[in-house]
Amino acid sequence: CSSPSKEEAARRDFDNSISNAENEPAVSDVIFRRLTDPETRSIYEVFTGREFGHGRLFLRTNPEDRNGLYAFVMFKTYVSEIQKDSTVELFIQPKNSFETKKFVWTVPENSSLLREVALGITGADAAGLDAENLAWKIQIKNPDGGMITQKQSWLWSIDNPSKEGK
Repeated sequence: CSSPSKEEAARRDFDNSISNAENEPAVSDVIFRRLTDPETRSIYEVFTGREFGHGRLFLRTNPEDRNGLYAFVMFKTYVSEIQKDSTVELFIQPKNSFETKKFVWTVPENSSLLREVALGITGADAAGLDAENLAWKIQIKNPDGGMITQKQSWLWSIDNPSKEGK
């Protein structure tokens, strides 16, 4: 029994990832919720000390601080992976500011993605942000920077030339 070559392994990873358009990588829903540190911990983590990473990928702006605003990004697919070095960009227009906030996460390793990515705006980055924002936009890009999928709130689509990310 021989192990697959690097090229074969990379092809298999791509075929099973949301980077492959045949896997319907569309975002189905985005829900914002404020969470405290204990609310982010599962029973698995309490007993093992390791965050449970199957089916939900947690990415945080400040990995040492779990308190903050989370965007739960749900995909239409239940079977694909998100590849290492893919990026997720989140633009938020807070209701208490004229300035659009931009946050970027890089996926640290190939991760099984049954349905959801949890984007944590944590620590000092969460200051001034509320679960009720005026508008938002999410873009997911493959490791080469090509667009995989995006979704935005209806208000984001209103033409406003001053918005970053338009």
